[in-house]
Amino acid sequence: MPDTKLQPVHKSPGPDQIPNWFLRDFSVWLAEPVCCIFNVSLLSGIFPQSWKQANVIPILKVNSPTSIQSDLRPISLTPSLCKILELYVGNWILDRVTAKLDPRQFGALRGRSTLLPMLWSICYTLGIKPLINVSLSECYLSTFIRPSIVLTKLKS
Repeated sequence: MPDTKLQPVHKSPGPDQIPNWFLRDFSVWLAEPVCCIFNVSLLSGIFPQSWKQANVIPILKVNSPTSIQSDLRPISLTPSLCKILELYVGNWILDRVTAKLDPRQFGALRGRSTLLPMLWSICYTLGIKPLINVSLSECYLSTFIRPSIVLTKLKS
């Protein structure tokens, strides 16, 4: 059974109404059948039809909506097992392609945020060679306390 810690317990279930706590609490008994379903799906290239269903819930973008198209955004609640398989496949693909990505790729990567491209731009402008191994928390802290700390770390 996939690590159910990947799927937070508080997340809403989809149309299958299987809550994440159920998958977590009964994972000892569900591991083998769920693993078989995942493997058959991946090997055959067929995604279970019931996992393609979603409960779509409109969420307000603004307090007083005037238009359905511009003032609401749809949230799709898909089945819990679908979300877990999606996480595994996504992580599996990302693990295999990360080394081939441009080091300036920031979107959809763990530990990268909009702060990092901003720091890269500053470094490029100042002619400093940026280091990727500066921890993100240090960057955030340094940016809010003293920007010179970040630049000093990047220079060394």
